[in-house]
Amino acid sequence: MSYEEQTVTGVDGDDIFRCRWLPEGEVRASLTLVHGYGEHCGRYEAFVEEMLSLGIAVYAYDQRGHGRSGGKMGYISSFRGLLPELIRVLRWAAEEQPNRPRILFGHSMGGALAALAAAEAPERMDLCIITGPPLKLSEDLSPLLQKIAGVLGTIAPRLPASKLDPDRVSRDPEVVRAYERDPLVYHGMVPARSGHQLLGIGEEVLSRADGIECPLLVLHGSEDAIAVPAGSEELVAKASSKDKTLKFYAGLFHEILNEPEQAVVRADIRDWLAQRLAS
Repeated sequence: MSYEEQTVTGVDGDDIFRCRWLPEGEVRASLTLVHGYGEHCGRYEAFVEEMLSLGIAVYAYDQRGHGRSGGKMGYISSFRGLLPELIRVLRWAAEEQPNRPRILFGHSMGGALAALAAAEAPERMDLCIITGPPLKLSEDLSPLLQKIAGVLGTIAPRLPASKLDPDRVSRDPEVVRAYERDPLVYHGMVPARSGHQLLGIGEEVLSRADGIECPLLVLHGSEDAIAVPAGSEELVAKASSKDKTLKFYAGLFHEILNEPEQAVVRADIRDWLAQRLAS
């Protein structure tokens, strides 16, 4: 395995951290990895190792305002505004691995962004894998609170509005502790503008889901208290893909790749990919 990292100027002028893992031997495919809100691409080591064992080269980056990239930490002025940087990383992967299958993987907010990319830039990928996309709002989030978030996001976009609960990330206390101690994870209050953008992700993505035509795998923990599982169900139902798979994992929280059963989840992804890369 070889690893390389680089910092490039992003489409909006901020520094963007990017990295690449290449497997030993022949590269069978490329996979572009998109992390979720508040985290960074370095939290996916076990998943990356699984992909490398399949002969898949992995390309990843820290989104603007996250990890080692520039921009105000945790601040998202526009969810859609994150798409051009993803497209650029997809292009980077395809240019380095021409004539090989192109896989897009995204988790949480990154999963929603992957779905949007699959719908609006289908020529950039051949397979799409999404875990825990936040496409449906929790029932305890009242319409009034949603409206307030929209107002604050407009008139006071950087006002601290809420904070993510680390205990909702995983049932594994070691994962939670590592998350809390990780200096590259955003531990501050979610700015009002970011909160407003996160609340609007579902409508943005689901209204365009019929544009998704590539083979699609969507995985979700049944006890996810951050991203309501029903959103994944609606995404798969609306996608136009002839080859689409939805799986719920009983009892698992938001980060299914960081749960005690993570090996089972990785094996499911591995099997799904192996079947499609062999054809």
